[in-house]
Amino acid sequence: MGPTATDGPEQPLTRAGARAWALAVAEQRGVAASEVSEVVVDGYADDPDGGFAFRFGPLLLLAGRDGSHSIRIDPGDEAARREVVLQVWERSIRDPAPVPPKHLGPHQRAALAALRLGVRRVAAVPADQRPGVGPAQLPGAEWVLAGLRAFHPLRAPTVPQAVAHLEEAEALRRVPPSDPPLHPCPVCRGLAEWSPEHPRTVCRDCAATARCDHGRLVEGRPTNGPARHLLVLHRDDGSRCDAARERPDRAEVAVAAWPAELVATLTGVVVQASPRPVNAGDDLAMLAAARDLAELLAEVSGLPAPPLPAWTAGPFPDGDADEHLWRLAEHLVEEAATAWCDEHPDDDLEAVRHALAHLMDPALA
Repeated sequence: MGPTATDGPEQPLTRAGARAWALAVAEQRGVAASEVSEVVVDGYADDPDGGFAFRFGPLLLLAGRDGSHSIRIDPGDEAARREVVLQVWERSIRDPAPVPPKHLGPHQRAALAALRLGVRRVAAVPADQRPGVGPAQLPGAEWVLAGLRAFHPLRAPTVPQAVAHLEEAEALRRVPPSDPPLHPCPVCRGLAEWSPEHPRTVCRDCAATARCDHGRLVEGRPTNGPARHLLVLHRDDGSRCDAARERPDRAEVAVAAWPAELVATLTGVVVQASPRPVNAGDDLAMLAAARDLAELLAEVSGLPAPPLPAWTAGPFPDGDADEHLWRLAEHLVEEAATAWCDEHPDDDLEAVRHALAHLMDPALA
């Protein structure tokens, strides 16, 4: 059986295995195999601490011989890609599975394991490397990981840096909240902040790729005063972007070719992805959306993707597509939670069900 987009490449890692995984990710995202290409960095593929890198569209995929694998936003040019690969390679050499301090809890240890492996989520850490963190504990562990990354926004912190920050940040050493304000980024599925007012906020990495109608990287700043107007500036020279806008508090942008908008809020500026509506009358589109939901649950939980119910094969009944997909998400969560608790009877079914729903979409919980 070949690799899946969720499980990562087969180990021991080979170039063929890494490419097969990259092709599986591309297929899951509707990208042709011809668009997948290897990113070659001298020595990386031959080093016992190295691995392989591939790219397609807006994504950069890395697979390491230490079992790590990650999907990142492509920085856009060969020099920047090489720098990303070198950073991951350097980390794998410098941080060979260090032992966290004994006083740290399982959530904090799992977050450190994610940093060591270079993965975006604690869910991607093999279960035997995050003892004490099952599905019910994953939201809290992801919250710790997001907190560690937030203090080091330009690049992921090393494990020693993260441990040092944990020593200083008492809030991150406590038992984390069971319902943290996080959700899967709509663009890359990484960890992103969430609020009921802005449920489609993208992650930091994706927000940094926002481009205006002129194709230039931009950032937003709120103006002073109660009106919450938005100032849009080009990142390269700080000049003001004069692209047409319909509202003074927001601006349309593109994030990795995904329609999005900058929005001024009471506390700053958020970048939120625009929804991509699915036509309930298009059975193929609905089936693709259903498969995407199953893959999402597997990615955010680290569990196998539940089988789709027979009714997703179509034809779909008339009605609202979002309503059908919401019902499917509830079904998938129930199936995954039940399957887990059948194998782990000591775990609380309701806690696992709630955690899985929250990992997919906090509004679902």
